[in-house]
Amino acid sequence: MRIPLVLSGALAACALGLLSAQEPPSPGTAPANESPGEAVPAPNGILTTLQGLIDSMDPLRAEQAEARRDLEALRASGADPSELKAAEDALKSVAEELASLQKKFERLATGIGETALDEHGAEDLNLQDELTVLLEPMLYELRKSTERPREIERLRTALAGFERRREIVDESLNRLNSLLPNADGEDLRTTLQGLKEGLTARQARLKSELEAARFQLQEALDKQDPVFSMLGRVLSDFLARRGRSFGLALLAGVGTFLLFVLLVRVTERFLPDTDDFRRSLAFRVARLSFLGLAGVCAVFAFLGVLYTQSDWLLLGLSLIFILGLLWAAKQALLPFYEQLKTALNLGPVREGERVMFDGIPWEVKSINFYTDLVNPMLTGGHVRVAIADLTDLHSRPKAREEPLFPCRTGEWVKLSDGTYGEVISQTPELVRIRTVPGSIVSYQTVTFLGLAPDNHSEKFGLRVTIGVDYQHQKISTNEIREKLEAHIRAGLEEDIGKENITAFWVEFESAGASSLDYCVGASFVGEVANRRPSLIRAIQRHYVDACNENGWVIPFTQVTIHQAS
Repeated sequence: MRIPLVLSGALAACALGLLSAQEPPSPGTAPANESPGEAVPAPNGILTTLQGLIDSMDPLRAEQAEARRDLEALRASGADPSELKAAEDALKSVAEELASLQKKFERLATGIGETALDEHGAEDLNLQDELTVLLEPMLYELRKSTERPREIERLRTALAGFERRREIVDESLNRLNSLLPNADGEDLRTTLQGLKEGLTARQARLKSELEAARFQLQEALDKQDPVFSMLGRVLSDFLARRGRSFGLALLAGVGTFLLFVLLVRVTERFLPDTDDFRRSLAFRVARLSFLGLAGVCAVFAFLGVLYTQSDWLLLGLSLIFILGLLWAAKQALLPFYEQLKTALNLGPVREGERVMFDGIPWEVKSINFYTDLVNPMLTGGHVRVAIADLTDLHSRPKAREEPLFPCRTGEWVKLSDGTYGEVISQTPELVRIRTVPGSIVSYQTVTFLGLAPDNHSEKFGLRVTIGVDYQHQKISTNEIREKLEAHIRAGLEEDIGKENITAFWVEFESAGASSLDYCVGASFVGEVANRRPSLIRAIQRHYVDACNENGWVIPFTQVTIHQAS
């Protein structure tokens, strides 16, 4: 019963938080046409206000009656249409003002908004009008912050226009000055002189306007702050005017999310701590649903604080940002679906199984928005991977006692490139080996795995080929084999101890081109893996000693040359 109680308490706290966050603004900031139930003054204050409205409407009614009589008198006398239009406008203006006061009186007396009793309900929403209302605070702030740069650009444009018009006037005057000396008729000369005087006066006006525009532009440029100063001023202005609202909203959002996460952690303490339960579909669905609810409540808490603070600019920006995220999320529904399946432990990668990531084997420890991959055989073998990086991978159940890496630090390995040595460190990026001569060789971990490392630290074997001359052919398959096996085995037992040899044999292998060959095979415990190169040399040494003791000839490669006839 503890679990339902904790979950019920969490949901109740979320609901209370949302309701308190979405309380409407105070009556002082509420619109005038609120629906029923809006806050009203005390009864005595209402009556005083209503009486004041009536006192204001009485003179308007008298004025309306007088305007109506004047209009009728003008119509009866056949007055000019312009006079009739002026009288009608005056009557209409008084009627509109009187109707406005009457609506205010009715709304204050009844407490009912203008559209509350409308049979058709609220007006149809106009998307363009709603967007205008939403964007108006942002556009105002943007216009205010760019007022000075726009003023400078306007002055530059005006200055360029004055200069262009002055050039045109100058060209016109130059043309008139060239025509006047050659004008013969008095009328032509008088007309050209009149044009010149008009253009001269216009030239003087343009010069004055040009000087004024230059002065205003220079003054605006002098008042313009440097870029960094302007940015600092904008930032300080934002912090002074919006910082408190944004800080409270951010604190509310983060606090709500962390509260839900804390509730999840506390709730999980009362649940069975077994892998089967933690990896079950019901547990994962409940956990993801609760975290999703935490995110939604955090967003509502953030927006609710901005709403109660009446910060319409930040509220509008936040809504636009959230709508943008939702629009972008619509384009990624299919990848999100695959990630959701993986998060529910229903995808191709599942908890507790083995997966190859970046060419290295890992165990999937836990799947969440960031998945934990572990490999205890590597130093630093713990990586956090985004769930999106797992959708293209496939895991499989681990076999019993299946290692996640072919060796451990301190073990001896032999690689396919011939390298033999002790592993001194292995991480997800690099494996370092100290070879028998003492040098250190480094491999990328993926390259190291590609060289098929042969681990000699548990048990390893050697295979050496030796041979005797063909003159011992009669005793080669029995007597020589038996004596070689006994002599070499005794020598190895003396070198490293009998307990370190788990198997030993000598068998006839083949009749070669120049020798009768034997295969010497031996298996050793991992404790003597560091002596592997010396054991190969010891087998060769004991083989030579056996040949010397028994008088056997060690063959060498012979080349026979046949001369053509």
